[in-house]
Amino acid sequence: MQKLSGKSLLLVGFTLFSMFFGAGNLIFPPHLGAQAGTSLWPAFAGLAVSAVGLPIAGVTAVARAGGLDRLAGRVHPVFATVFTILVYLSIGPCLAIPRTASTSFQMLVPLMGGGAGLQLAYSVLFFAAAFLVALRPEKLTNWLGRILCPSLILLIVVLFAGCLAHPLAAHYGAPSAEYAALPTVQGILYGYQTMDTLAGLNFGAVIALNIRARGVTESRAVESGTIRAGLLAGGLLLAVYAMLSHAGAQTGAVYPGLATGAEVLTALAQQLFGRAGLVLIAAIFVIACFNTCVGLIACVGQYFHQLLPRIPYPALAAFFAAASMLVSNLGLAAIIRLSTPVLNAIYPAAIVLILLSFLPGLEQCRAVYPLCVGLTALQSIAAALPLGAVSAAANALPLGRSLYGYWARADVLNALLGDGECQEGQIWESFMAAAHYKLDNLTIIIDNNGLQIDGTNDEVMSLGDLPAKLRAFGLDVHEIDGHDLDTIEAALSAPAVPGVPKCILAHTVKGKGVSFMEGQVGWHGKAPNEEQRQQALKELED
Repeated sequence: MQKLSGKSLLLVGFTLFSMFFGAGNLIFPPHLGAQAGTSLWPAFAGLAVSAVGLPIAGVTAVARAGGLDRLAGRVHPVFATVFTILVYLSIGPCLAIPRTASTSFQMLVPLMGGGAGLQLAYSVLFFAAAFLVALRPEKLTNWLGRILCPSLILLIVVLFAGCLAHPLAAHYGAPSAEYAALPTVQGILYGYQTMDTLAGLNFGAVIALNIRARGVTESRAVESGTIRAGLLAGGLLLAVYAMLSHAGAQTGAVYPGLATGAEVLTALAQQLFGRAGLVLIAAIFVIACFNTCVGLIACVGQYFHQLLPRIPYPALAAFFAAASMLVSNLGLAAIIRLSTPVLNAIYPAAIVLILLSFLPGLEQCRAVYPLCVGLTALQSIAAALPLGAVSAAANALPLGRSLYGYWARADVLNALLGDGECQEGQIWESFMAAAHYKLDNLTIIIDNNGLQIDGTNDEVMSLGDLPAKLRAFGLDVHEIDGHDLDTIEAALSAPAVPGVPKCILAHTVKGKGVSFMEGQVGWHGKAPNEEQRQQALKELED
């Protein structure tokens, strides 16, 4: 049987690593390290499962099946077509490809400034270069494997070496609440967000093409070469993730509270290398994003060329590059909002499809694939898309929320505030941030009694239609009688809407049940004397 040489295997493995390692892969590990602190390595084990194990399993599954269409065809031919198109579009021009340009540009802003005109010029150059490299998908090893991947790894090693030579902290910091409670589970959930399992399903075909271009033509040899390249890429991902996670844990100990992995890396690089650190980080981001952009354009172009053979591959690659360029400048945020539910809906089906492929003989049992994948798809679609009561029911199923990354959460948060506090701007900024970051683990309870320390809310500063304003800010509002304990319990236990913070607007009466306190502004922050206390207790008992 034909076999890839050691040098060719290394080049193909580097190429696959480059295609996987984009902006998300760069920022997730250091942020995990900063958040996990002393719980880093249990959390890293979870990350390794979902961000390395599953994606490489996807590459292997596609290689063994002879293509994603054949793998998905074990469910049904119609499912294979629809599923494959959704995978390629969602992970490609509708999300990941446009984001490569916008993300890398943001890392250049501190060095060369921003502005719409400059971003447009950058994106035109970025996608033009990516298109030219992707024009020959069978030759990606010449660019990604020989030049760009080694350059990227070298720059990351420089950053890591600086961290080893001049450690920012003698030890890791304290873990956040979720990592302190369930670090491995949290690591799995975090790695899950990379969506690299879908990318692995995409990349297999292009990697097989590059293997054939190196003189390996036998089907079994191509399959073997793809799997071996996948294992090599997985090993590289683990090594790089470990370096970045360690660096992030040290940075988090010195700079707690950094919001993103990009902030963690920037703080680290600046501390180690000064302004040169900004150049280093920008170069790492640009190369990583460019590699992924090239790989995705090649994958999507190849697939649609096979689906529509009358359209030449260069025309399709040019179309997807141009469309992605326009999206990155004009409508990325909207595209992300639209594509994310689709990704959440198809991701569980992809995982089940991959896992089934490793169980021998199941393809001979015609009912297994349709039933397993079909039921998973139905539940994940119902849970991920905004389908009202149907979504609520799907998420209420045992492990229902686990299908797209919401299970076993230890970070359930409750915030209690008064309606008078809602007259402050920072409260509404918090509401807006909670909705933007889709904090569906957050429940906000507002004591709505109409009074504050200086008088009634309407006299001091009217809140107007408070429920409507809360909904306009993106909250899932439940209006209740704040004195009814059963109603309070029901509102607290109601299933969360995926990606939407819950707000319980509890209508109450200040001093309820005590005659001389009820509805009185003067008792705001005032303690009763002993005689008043006794009277109040007596009235409440009666």
